[in-house]
Amino acid sequence: SEALREQNKTLSVENSLLRDRESSEKAKNTELRAKLRKFDDYEETKRLLKDTQTALAEANSQLAKEKEEHEKTKGKLQAQAERFEAVVRGARALVKYLYQKFDSKKKVLCEVTLQEFANFLEKIPNSQQQTKNKAVEQKRVPER
Repeated sequence: SEALREQNKTLSVENSLLRDRESSEKAKNTELRAKLRKFDDYEETKRLLKDTQTALAEANSQLAKEKEEHEKTKGKLQAQAERFEAVVRGARALVKYLYQKFDSKKKVLCEVTLQEFANFLEKIPNSQQQTKNKAVEQKRVPER
């Protein structure tokens, strides 16, 4: 009976130690599961980051294409503006020319031949490179 008591006591101590070890292992297991969840969260965050980077790269590419299109449109608009300015300069020169042909006493436009008009139109500058010549040509009035 005494031996059984001693064995029971030893087994109780051993059982207590095993319970403590089990509790410790359960705590470690819980800690490892928490780390695994964090790792899964990290992997999900990493995947989301990669998707976001891909989306940003696509957006940058699209923006670059749009910028290129805008630059082309800007160039076209600038060219049209230059042509428009040339037309306006020509119209101003034409008005000045016709005004000089106007006889204010008779309130009539003096006769202007088609050839004179064609010659005059040829003298109107078409681009900004001819700015210097433009000033000279606009001052000259074709004589009859």
